[in-house]
Order: sequence, then structure tokens, then C-alpha cells
Amino acid sequence: MNHPVVSIILPVYNVSAYLERCLDSLVAQTWRHLEIIAVNDGSTDNSRDILARYQSRLPGMRIVDQENRGLAEARNAALASASGEYIYCLDSDDHIASDGIETIVREMEKHHLDVLFFSTHLEFHLHHISNNMVSGYYQRPRNLINKTFHAETFFNHCITERARTGHGYSVVVWGYAWRRKTYAHMRFKTPFFEDEYFTTELLLSVPDAKVRCLADRLYFHTIRNGSITTSSSKAKRALAILDTFRLLLPRAGNISNPQTVQCLNRYTGMLYQDAIIRNLPETLPLFSAQKMIHYLASIFHELYVDTPTENGLVLLPCLD
Repeated sequence: MNHPVVSIILPVYNVSAYLERCLDSLVAQTWRHLEIIAVNDGSTDNSRDILARYQSRLPGMRIVDQENRGLAEARNAALASASGEYIYCLDSDDHIASDGIETIVREMEKHHLDVLFFSTHLEFHLHHISNNMVSGYYQRPRNLINKTFHAETFFNHCITERARTGHGYSVVVWGYAWRRKTYAHMRFKTPFFEDEYFTTELLLSVPDAKVRCLADRLYFHTIRNGSITTSSSKAKRALAILDTFRLLLPRAGNISNPQTVQCLNRYTGMLYQDAIIRNLPETLPLFSAQKMIHYLASIFHELYVDTPTENGLVLLPCLD
């Protein structure tokens, strides 16, 4: 086996309480061929000092300083200079298992993959919840585990499962790694909740890419007070999802498989229900109810097309 370099994309913004744990997990990696691009996104705490202190222990790490532009732009800055065979996005308040990167590389090399998904632990660091570890968070459907699919088929399978059970399509970018050359065109385009667009575009832009899923829990994700996930308002979420809709709608026109168009329509419908209907009251200071309804109608007037299938299920072939 050769020794491909993995580029770790590490955006950093005011995470001094968690950053050392994150960097320690990189120091402990059993896979040593790492290019770590840490983007200090205008931190006002001592996160920058912590990064500098770890450079001697992480010789593959370089620090990029920029004014605060948000998570998406920090990731894009790192992607622009990444040179590894594989790309992995690590959040700086999270950490990864010591054999995490090695497991990723070995699986991707063994199966000649373009994307590898895996599972995670969820750790709550909230005032009202402490030391609560939840196993299996964001797991994929069981019938996808340890099988290789084309990316478009994988997307369809996930959306079909989510429509049937309410789960099965996890878009978080720290839940997978990808081959850099296959997805050299990919960039983050929305400032909030950017994973919805990025992951969907990743799977649909190269429909014959090879994708595989592991049950292994390689990642430890922190839910904390002040994190992007817990502090963004519902109104901001609704507007961010609308941005995602606008970006994804042209994609449907470039898809030849009617089943995939149906699944993409289903997915945007699910996002609509989750982000707009449930959060509509908090968006009212920004839009009147009537204007919001007309605005949504202008976007979705041709969106909801659903083709019934036998028993409500779609049988999708894997490559194994």
C-alpha cells in the first residue's frame, strides 16, 4: 500500500476551550501522512496561540490567518490550497478517533472509493446536559453499510429511506471524506447550514463516483452552548435553507434519471417542512406571512412531483 496524504480542513474560531483536545486527536493519529490546514478565522480568544504552540507537534500543519468570514469561507480557503489525495473536514471543537484517518485511507484505497461515510458519537456540552454520549448518531440505513454504490444511487437510497423512516440522509461534512481530484470543483456556497447543499451537490455532481458507508464510529461531535448548531436562530435557518433551495433547483434540470429527480424533489420538500413550516412564526419579522407564502410558491410551484412505487419502496442496486 502506498501512503497517500490526507488534507485535514480545520476552521478555527474562538474555540480555545476545545481546540487542544481536537489537536491532541491529530497528534495521536496512527496515520502520519497528514496535511493540516488550520484557518484562523479572526479568532479573538487565544485559539491562534494554541495553534502556534502545536505546530512543533504537528509538522504537517500550516496556519492561515484571515478576517472573520464564517465557517464556509474558512473551509474554502483551506480547500483552495489543499494538495492531499483525500480531503477531510474536521471541526475544531470536535475530535477524531486515533485510528480514524488510517481507517479512512485503508477503506478508500481498498475499494477505490471517491467518498467514504462513517458514523459518529454525539457529545453534549450544554448547561442542562453533561457527559451524555449518544452512540450511532447520524448512522446510515443498515442496508447501506459495507456496500459500495454509485453516488447517485446512494443519494436515492438515502432519500428513499428518509422518506420512509424520517432518517437516513446525514449531510454533515465531518461525517465523510472524499477524493480531492474527483471533487476539485466543490466549494461551500452558503454561510449557514452549508452542509445541506455541499453534500447533496457532491453526490449528484459526479453520479458514477464510488461511495461506501462504514458503521465504525470514528468521530466525536460536540454540541455546546455558543456553537453554530445551537445558537443560530430558527429564522436564520429558514433563510439559509431557502438559499440551499435556490442552489439545488438548477441541479434537477441537469439530472437525466427521473428517479433521482423525484428523490431530489422529496429532499427539498423535507427541508421545506423542517425549516419553513416549523419555523415560520420566527420568520415573520422578516417577511409578512402573505409575502412568505407567495415567495415560497414562486420557488416550489413545479417542485412536488412524486411517482408511486410498489410498496412505497425503490430497489436500488449496489456495486458489490
